[in-house]
Amino acid sequence: MLPRNWQKGLATGIFALLIAAPAWSQNLLHGTKEIGLSGGIDFDTSADTEFNFGMTYGYYILDQVEVGGFISIRDNDDSQQLETSVFGQYDFDLKNQWVPYVQARLGWARGEVNYIDDMGILNDEDEDAIIGTLRPGIRYHLNDFVALDLNADLQYASEEIFDEVDEINDTQILLNWGIRAYW
Repeated sequence: MLPRNWQKGLATGIFALLIAAPAWSQNLLHGTKEIGLSGGIDFDTSADTEFNFGMTYGYYILDQVEVGGFISIRDNDDSQQLETSVFGQYDFDLKNQWVPYVQARLGWARGEVNYIDDMGILNDEDEDAIIGTLRPGIRYHLNDFVALDLNADLQYASEEIFDEVDEINDTQILLNWGIRAYW
């Protein structure tokens, strides 16, 4: 759950975009290329706050169907993670500037976690994992070339690489926001 002041800010921003934007149909047609930057903050880790940053490059192989690559890094005081993935994405055409989508990713991740065990000994654990991600999201197109993005990553890993409060898990949910450019 986002902190209360962030919820108000997000709601205010979305409302401002709704009333200020012109309505047009965003066409993401075969041959369109995309680059995206996204990030987020996870307040539910053993080291309090984790920051993540990701980048995508994609190509529309069909109208509203994109394939591409993804790379991300995550870091807090106790853990770091690197992920590289390939993805497929389907965009739902609402005939306006809002474009909901669903993305599926499959890739590799390396997680490094530092923790103190029950005996008070500092441990450093490195794990490689296959990682699968389902990413529902929505984009708001400012024009034909730029869009704001809000999405959630629902992730599952073959090993326990995700740092949560008091434990390491093989599942994780992240809320991300970002920007995408098209040409």
